[in-house]
Amino acid sequence: MGRGFASICSVATAVACGGEDRPRFPDQATWHVRIARSDTHPTYSCEGIVDTRAGQAQFLCVAERYGSWNIDGSVQQFRSAILLQLWIRAAASKDAIQPDIAVDLEPAGERLHGWATVVLPDGTGNGHPGATADAWL
Repeated sequence: MGRGFASICSVATAVACGGEDRPRFPDQATWHVRIARSDTHPTYSCEGIVDTRAGQAQFLCVAERYGSWNIDGSVQQFRSAILLQLWIRAAASKDAIQPDIAVDLEPAGERLHGWATVVLPDGTGNGHPGATADAWL
């Protein structure tokens, strides 16, 4: 009787907690990330790969009035139970306070969804917030 009850409790706990065997935000993963801001000027979009194992990211970005540019650099990740933050810094701006791309993501089904800020190549070093972000493994 005791073992059966323990098995039922562990199954009930797994179901109540989502039943996931893998963590929401794996330590070492390759994320595909898409960023877009289309409702405020300047509009922009970025698409890239974030490899948290290697600590590297590669993005191709396009913005109105600025054309296209690449952001290739290092990645910092911060994780909590419900949030994954990714900061991407190009080699040229590795010492800047603000990352070139900052993304906050929360689980949304099989993907992650959230917001992003991108520093445009306008020479100011200021981020342009208000973008949405989607990520998937």
